[in-house]
Amino acid sequence: MDEQASTAKPGGPKEIPPEDQRQEIEFLEGVRARLPTHSRVLESLGLLYNQVGRHVESLEVDRQLVRLQPESSVVWYNLACSLSQTGQLDEAFSALEKAIDLGGVDSEWMNQDDDLAPMREDLRFYGLMARLEGREKA
Repeated sequence: MDEQASTAKPGGPKEIPPEDQRQEIEFLEGVRARLPTHSRVLESLGLLYNQVGRHVESLEVDRQLVRLQPESSVVWYNLACSLSQTGQLDEAFSALEKAIDLGGVDSEWMNQDDDLAPMREDLRFYGLMARLEGREKA
C-alpha cells in the first residue's frame, strides 16, 4: 500500500485512551480552525470522531477530505465507512466503489471492517467484494 494508505482507518493511529479523547478532539478542532484544509489534521480528527462514535462529525470531515483529495482511495474508503455508519447506504456503496476503482483497497480488511457492517446485509457488498478479489488475483 502507498504511504497515504497508512492513514486510513485500517492502519491509522492507535486508539486513544478514553480519558484523553476529549482533550485530543479539542486540540485537533483548534488546529483545524487555524488550518482548515490541512489533510493530516482532518484525517486525525475524522478518525478520532469515528473512534468515539461521533459519526456525523466524522462524515463531515470525510466529505471535506474527498473534496481536497479526490484521487485518494483512502479518503473515499473512509467516506464509505462514515456513510455506512450513518445509514446512508446508497452513497456508501458509491463511495466504496470509487475507492476500489482508485486502488489500494484490501478485500480482507474490507470484509472484517466493523465500519462497513451495515453494508454486509446488502447483496451489493458481495458484488463489490467479488470484483475486488478478482482484481487482487489478476
